[in-house]
Amino acid sequence: KYTSPIALISIKKGSIKVSLPDKELDHSQGLRHKTLVSYLEHLLKVQALPNMDFLLLLQDGYTSEEIIKPNVPVFAFTKPQNNKDFVLIPDGHSLRSLSQHGYASYTWKKDFYDVLKQKKQLSWSKTIPKIMWRGRLSDSMEKYNKINFSKFPRGKLLLLSRENKNLIDAKATYGKYQLMQELEALRMVDRKFTPKEKQLHYRYHLVLDGVTCTYPGLHWRLLSNGVVIKQ
Repeated sequence: KYTSPIALISIKKGSIKVSLPDKELDHSQGLRHKTLVSYLEHLLKVQALPNMDFLLLLQDGYTSEEIIKPNVPVFAFTKPQNNKDFVLIPDGHSLRSLSQHGYASYTWKKDFYDVLKQKKQLSWSKTIPKIMWRGRLSDSMEKYNKINFSKFPRGKLLLLSRENKNLIDAKATYGKYQLMQELEALRMVDRKFTPKEKQLHYRYHLVLDGVTCTYPGLHWRLLSNGVVIKQ
């Protein structure tokens, strides 16, 4: 049994069994296996599935070397570009739209319609001519410190924002405690959740990879009236 955030999911004679790690899961990790199980339950109502076992990665950023070579498939929502061992499946936001359950307050389908609705009401000329970014310092969460801060893309962006406030509105929302305290003193932190409705008022959207790709943020930004700048 894994202690890392990995679930073993078994389907036998139309029933689904989930074996979770000993380590307590956070909200996001717990939501991932519930989302997939709900989708599989929905699928089993219309299509019989063969007996099977597979692992589901409950967090991003795993490499093949971190997973003990199993004799079952390993499903993941994201994976490194050259990884040939993990099987990609639709991300949780898409699965929630398909299974139509209420584990989350939003789905990709809801994001889609919300953005298109605001897009009709907010023309290009009415948007704020600045780059907007909010996010965790997750492009190297454990390696960040005060000395090497500017070497990482998200850290570098915060410094650029501080020096070019008329062009860039970028703030960190989460990171190592001591570093965040120091950044807060420099007014480079925004701990409040910034809804996409507010972010859509900006003309330029910067998408920087964290532990892995940014989803579903990249998707709804591409739907907006703004210009998306991808790392």
